[in-house]
Amino acid sequence: MHQGAGIILQSILSDELAAETTTAATRQGESGLYRWRLEILPDAPAFAKTLPSPYRIYRLTASVSWGLGGTASTTVIKISR
Repeated sequence: MHQGAGIILQSILSDELAAETTTAATRQGESGLYRWRLEILPDAPAFAKTLPSPYRIYRLTASVSWGLGGTASTTVIKISR
Protein backbone atom coordinates (compact mmCIF):
# COMPACT_ATOMS: atom_id res chain seq x y z
CA MET A 1 0.00 0.00 0.00
CA HIS A 2 1.16 3.52 -0.66
CA GLN A 3 2.18 5.25 2.54
CA GLY A 4 -0.02 8.22 1.61
CA ALA A 5 -3.07 5.98 1.23
CA GLY A 6 -2.47 4.54 4.71
CA ILE A 7 -2.24 8.01 6.20
CA ILE A 8 -5.49 9.07 4.54
CA LEU A 9 -7.29 5.91 5.72
CA GLN A 10 -6.08 6.51 9.27
CA SER A 11 -7.08 10.16 9.19
CA ILE A 12 -10.58 9.51 7.83
CA LEU A 13 -11.31 6.81 10.40
CA SER A 14 -9.72 8.69 13.31
CA ASP A 15 -11.92 11.72 12.66
CA GLU A 16 -15.10 9.65 12.55
CA LEU A 17 -14.18 7.52 15.56
CA ALA A 18 -13.56 10.70 17.59
CA ALA A 19 -16.92 12.24 16.67
CA GLU A 20 -19.43 12.32 19.53
CA THR A 21 -22.34 11.16 17.42
CA THR A 22 -22.55 9.06 14.29
CA THR A 23 -25.18 8.76 11.59
CA ALA A 24 -25.38 6.63 8.48
CA ALA A 25 -23.73 8.47 5.59
CA THR A 26 -21.41 8.26 2.63
CA ARG A 27 -18.65 10.81 2.24
CA GLN A 28 -16.04 11.10 -0.46
CA GLY A 29 -13.34 13.43 -1.59
CA GLU A 30 -9.86 13.85 -2.95
CA SER A 31 -6.52 14.48 -1.31
CA GLY A 32 -3.65 15.06 -3.71
CA LEU A 33 -3.29 11.98 -5.92
CA TYR A 34 -5.77 9.99 -3.84
CA ARG A 35 -9.55 9.59 -4.00
CA TRP A 36 -11.22 8.49 -0.77
CA ARG A 37 -14.65 7.28 0.32
CA LEU A 38 -16.14 6.64 3.76
CA GLU A 39 -19.31 4.60 4.12
CA ILE A 40 -21.05 4.53 7.52
CA LEU A 41 -23.79 1.93 7.90
CA PRO A 42 -25.80 0.76 10.90
CA ASP A 43 -24.75 -2.74 11.93
CA ALA A 44 -26.65 -5.26 14.03
CA PRO A 45 -24.50 -8.12 15.31
CA ALA A 46 -26.09 -10.42 17.86
CA PHE A 47 -24.59 -8.61 20.86
CA ALA A 48 -26.13 -5.27 19.75
CA LYS A 49 -29.32 -6.19 21.62
CA THR A 50 -27.42 -5.98 24.90
CA LEU A 51 -26.39 -2.34 24.42
CA PRO A 52 -28.23 0.22 26.53
CA SER A 53 -30.36 2.75 24.69
CA PRO A 54 -29.46 5.05 22.83
CA TYR A 55 -26.26 3.29 21.75
CA ARG A 56 -25.98 1.85 18.25
CA ILE A 57 -23.32 0.00 16.32
CA TYR A 58 -21.98 1.30 13.02
CA ARG A 59 -19.72 -0.28 10.42
CA LEU A 60 -17.26 2.25 8.97
CA THR A 61 -15.59 1.30 5.71
CA ALA A 62 -12.93 3.65 4.36
CA SER A 63 -11.31 3.15 0.98
CA VAL A 64 -8.64 5.03 -0.94
CA SER A 65 -7.73 4.68 -4.60
CA TRP A 66 -4.90 6.10 -6.68
CA GLY A 67 -3.30 5.84 -10.08
CA LEU A 68 -4.24 3.00 -12.37
CA GLY A 69 -6.01 0.59 -10.07
CA GLY A 70 -4.29 1.12 -6.73
CA THR A 71 -6.72 0.62 -3.85
CA ALA A 72 -6.71 0.12 -0.11
CA SER A 73 -9.58 -0.22 2.32
CA THR A 74 -10.34 -1.07 5.90
CA THR A 75 -13.43 -1.56 8.04
CA VAL A 76 -13.93 -0.81 11.73
CA ILE A 77 -16.87 -1.02 14.12
CA LYS A 78 -17.99 1.93 16.25
CA ILE A 79 -20.41 2.04 19.13
CA SER A 80 -22.04 5.46 19.26
CA ARG A 81 -25.11 7.40 20.35
